[in-house]
Amino acid sequence: MAAAASTRRQLPGRVAMTFGSFLIGLVAWQLLSSSGLVPRNALPGPVATATAAGELLRTGAIWSPMLDTLVGAAAGLGIAMALAIPIGLGIGSSTFLDRATSAVLEFLRPVPAPAILPIAILLLGSGSTMKIALVAFGCFFPILVQTVHGIRETDPTLLQTTRAFRISPARRFLIRLLSASPNIFTGVRVSASIALLVAVAVEIIAGAPGLGSAIQLASGGGNPAAANVYIILAGALGVLVAGGLGSVQRSTITWVGEGRSAELR
Repeated sequence: MAAAASTRRQLPGRVAMTFGSFLIGLVAWQLLSSSGLVPRNALPGPVATATAAGELLRTGAIWSPMLDTLVGAAAGLGIAMALAIPIGLGIGSSTFLDRATSAVLEFLRPVPAPAILPIAILLLGSGSTMKIALVAFGCFFPILVQTVHGIRETDPTLLQTTRAFRISPARRFLIRLLSASPNIFTGVRVSASIALLVAVAVEIIAGAPGLGSAIQLASGGGNPAAANVYIILAGALGVLVAGGLGSVQRSTITWVGEGRSAELR
């Protein structure tokens, strides 16, 4: 309760700081664009970008690439969750599986998704299927690692208590899953931002439909203001997704302690 009251008191200050930072960023952007240090055709100012945004909204050209990117990112994230969470639960619960898979996971985890783009194009083409596969690859390991850590960090006293009360193995596993859920949700939240980044990067490089290809087409077609709009939209989607998932995490995972809740923020 005290933490919630403190957060409410700090909210006006945070809003003011956010608005001030946004305003400073706009002014700096306009000054840089009009100073001549950067060619205007390379960096249109906020006014030109706003005009382009209005035109894209009027024609409806902004919605299709945005939906393509969101659908690809969401599908890849969903596949990664469906694979990584069960596998992570198994690895985290078994010392043998942990030792057997650690070398492979440590080798594959640092590989960025765009690095395997040529192989993915050869196998899947350059369309939406390839984009979803690469998003799933990029999101898989953060969710897997967080799931494994969450299972391993289950309070030993809690496990001993479940054994003392002769709780069934299925229910013990459910308790471990609930204990690991903050870590799992953190992995999903981090991976949601990765999903958007990978989707846009693949669209730019391979030409898959979405915001990335729209940025590329607008830049190559002599309309950098429209490219700015798509870039800003991609960033705004990332902020909204991360913020939304963070709010869901704090409101649904309510059984963690106050210190752990602070970490989730």
